[in-house]
Amino acid sequence: MKFATIEELESYQNDNGATLSISEYEFNSADEWEEIEIINPENSQKEINALVPAEDVAYEIARKELTLTSRYHSWHNTVADKINNAIYTDGEINNDTIETDLIDVYNSAVKNENQYGSTDTISSDMPNYKIAGIIEANSH
Repeated sequence: MKFATIEELESYQNDNGATLSISEYEFNSADEWEEIEIINPENSQKEINALVPAEDVAYEIARKELTLTSRYHSWHNTVADKINNAIYTDGEINNDTIETDLIDVYNSAVKNENQYGSTDTISSDMPNYKIAGIIEANSH
């Protein structure tokens, strides 16, 4: 969706419960905006409904997918969680092979997050303890 003025965008936010402040982005009437659930900047275990520039949607989704969640998070079963669950058996790191599809999805999320950061990828030839360390370091 597009907004002609910053006031129009703010009005949409107020009317629809989108809580992210426009001040975090430089307004441009040519920008496309999307309303999505993102990690709450004030409480990283919760999500908020937010308007973000369309070009940042993949980045925001990647941030959630790279997060190791706990019972305290309002979302769960991320790609980071799935890989973490495959690596650990009864709290110990196992030597099971991680599915290539999971690694590809994870690395795709890393690529999207690296739009604004520097996050490490993983590969199937890495030992599981190294994958576990990277996933922990990349988690939000």
